[in-house]
Amino acid sequence: LNSVVLKDGITSIGAGAFSLESMIIYCEAITKPSGWSDIWSYDCCVVWDSKNNDVPIIPPSESVASITLPTCPMAVEYWAYSQDLFGRWVYEKWYAATITEISYTIEKKAWGAVEISVTIKGEKTWSFVNSSKIFAMKYKLKDGEGVVISDGNIFTESCSVGEKFIKTEIIYISDLENYSGQWTLELMNYETVVNT
Repeated sequence: LNSVVLKDGITSIGAGAFSLESMIIYCEAITKPSGWSDIWSYDCCVVWDSKNNDVPIIPPSESVASITLPTCPMAVEYWAYSQDLFGRWVYEKWYAATITEISYTIEKKAWGAVEISVTIKGEKTWSFVNSSKIFAMKYKLKDGEGVVISDGNIFTESCSVGEKFIKTEIIYISDLENYSGQWTLELMNYETVVNT
């Protein structure tokens, strides 16, 4: 089944009634009737006012075609406040790494949402402590207007100086209609307070 026509006057449709990604639904109603579930259609192309409009509306997730990534190689540092032997608070670089490669995949999910899988490869280049430690970075995903779509922290597994690491971070975005333009991923230094 590639398409279906929903006649005007249908007052109620439950959640998940249509869930074929390749299906086009032609609705004679101009907009979604109040009695229809907000999630009545999973990932289908929907044409509203189909008697007067035969162009399928592309699901929002189709607009996320690519993400601009940082240029590699790039240096990322982990700075922290800690107390020295005299009890004084000092701000020091604890760990640093060179990011050698960043890649991503985008997978379309239900309701027009997307799951972005970002993979970061790098090498630990400096450490305040000789033992192997987890390395941390901050990320921000922004749209073309500079609006932050998602932000958070990326933590690698424990690694020693000179050791290579790889980390995959999953970012789930559901409200795609709120963002526009070319998306950009930023990686930044991670700052925190560490008590020693």
